[in-house]
Amino acid sequence: MVSLLVRYQVLPYLYTLFYKAHVFGNTVARPLFHEFPTDPETYAIDQQFMLGPVALVSPFLFENQTTVSAYIPDDVWYEPTTEFVKLYPHTGHQNLADGLFPPIYLRGGHIIPMGFTTPANSQVTRDNPITMEVYPKNKQAKGDMFWDDGDSINAIEQGRFNFFEMELFPNCTVTITNKIKGYNTDKQHVLARVLVANTQPANITATLDGKPVQPAIFNEEHNEITVNIDLNAAKLGQTWVIEWQTTDGTCNLN
Repeated sequence: MVSLLVRYQVLPYLYTLFYKAHVFGNTVARPLFHEFPTDPETYAIDQQFMLGPVALVSPFLFENQTTVSAYIPDDVWYEPTTEFVKLYPHTGHQNLADGLFPPIYLRGGHIIPMGFTTPANSQVTRDNPITMEVYPKNKQAKGDMFWDDGDSINAIEQGRFNFFEMELFPNCTVTITNKIKGYNTDKQHVLARVLVANTQPANITATLDGKPVQPAIFNEEHNEITVNIDLNAAKLGQTWVIEWQTTDGTCNLN
């Protein structure tokens, strides 16, 4: 059941991967050596895969299987928790036990869009707000998001879609920029919140384009900032700037 819910929550990320597959020929599901070509340990792996550049999936493939023998390449990784994610401190060959979440690890240095609520189907995912999940590496991260009406067959060829780029900077700033604006609708497409992993425990305050937003809290190794941005109302080239700091004026990125 958890795997099914995760599948729906990652739909915004998967839509973006399929857009890149269509336009640039990128792979959606890819072998580990596509992302880690200088690591010989990845060359023969055929029971793990990457979803795009971010999600490392080590599935249970056999009946009554309770552990997975997996290889975690040398990089910064995060593992899901009931609250969000936390740093996964291990790399190399690991035996992963069956648990609440499927064995999925998320690569640092990336930002991905995710469904905010627990969805029942893909339409519910589209109709509800989304979350930007930020997985820092060296206090930086980048990501993007494709969005269309969810129904049209030739939306890309006809340019009827929006495309956003996101970036985390080491000074506790996240920017979201509308790079392509071809899809217009009266229906809101709300970015409800931004979650930033691997932050130090501290009370924080946050702003969106210089105006205070609430709540902005530290919660279980991450920052949670409510922004409620209507992405469908964006103009071409528009950038939103989300900034936060601790109450003593410092940045709490690790």
